[in-house]
Amino acid sequence: MATYSGQATPVAKSNTIMNGLLEPIALQLLHDVQSENPLFEVFEREAVDTAKEIEEIIIGDANVEEYDATGKTALTPRDTWNIARYYNEYDHKVYTTTKYRNEIRSISISPENEARYVASLVNGLARKRDDWTYDKQKVILKDITTTYPKLKAATITSGDSAAMGEALTIAIRDTIDNLRFKNYNFVANNIDNETSTKFKQRAYLEQIRIIVPYKVFNRLNIGWLANVYNLDKTELLSKIVTIDTDDGIVYVIDKRSVFRYPQTDEILEQENAEGNFTTYFLHVNAMMGFSPLFKFAFIDASAMNPAAGA
Repeated sequence: MATYSGQATPVAKSNTIMNGLLEPIALQLLHDVQSENPLFEVFEREAVDTAKEIEEIIIGDANVEEYDATGKTALTPRDTWNIARYYNEYDHKVYTTTKYRNEIRSISISPENEARYVASLVNGLARKRDDWTYDKQKVILKDITTTYPKLKAATITSGDSAAMGEALTIAIRDTIDNLRFKNYNFVANNIDNETSTKFKQRAYLEQIRIIVPYKVFNRLNIGWLANVYNLDKTELLSKIVTIDTDDGIVYVIDKRSVFRYPQTDEILEQENAEGNFTTYFLHVNAMMGFSPLFKFAFIDASAMNPAAGA
């Protein structure tokens, strides 16, 4: 017997007329479309209230010299290097929805449901904002891998599932360790500038995030990886973000390397008295991008992706 799945149009209003009234709907259930951006904590930065341009400066280390007992160069300035990066490309999006009063009244069976319907309609603006932002942030991550292929830390080769899971777990451990040491590795600025502006960088463990496709995450040895860093599983999981990509790319990053700076996040409404409807506009102006001044690494684990036949 086929599973009953209802139909797209109601039958109640065409049923038997009783005392001059149509048969009512027995129960009205209202559901929101759920939304979540798992990359929010990784990208989100403080709001930009005034002006627009973001200036990011790396202050260079001091100099080291041989001891000179004469002190003859003591009054000579010792300049250190600074590297600055400026960001100013904002993307202004407007999310819209319209509330039709007559239609709401015709479908609502209670004042409570009417209020909830309107609230859900307006909240849909924020849900769409979160969905769009999440999709854009996944594109940003992937674009970094194609723009800076030298940031690749490892490639997991095809094999049996257990062997690939172990290889990826070890590769993540080695990449985390590399990010924690102060060196030239995995800094995009050092790839762009091979000479004078190369500098050593590091990330603290609390700044590191592991971004993993959920199909790949299920093959990781989380317990073993947690023990390596003397963390319990809950602490380690707080550093892991699972996403729904199908390319098998795992990102191990200093979360300062990616950003979203919001400037405008404001709902406005425009009422049309003649048409008896109200349109809501959510204006979102934010800047998202990549800072080449901090460590960012990725691992090609596409061989582990079930879509690749692993």
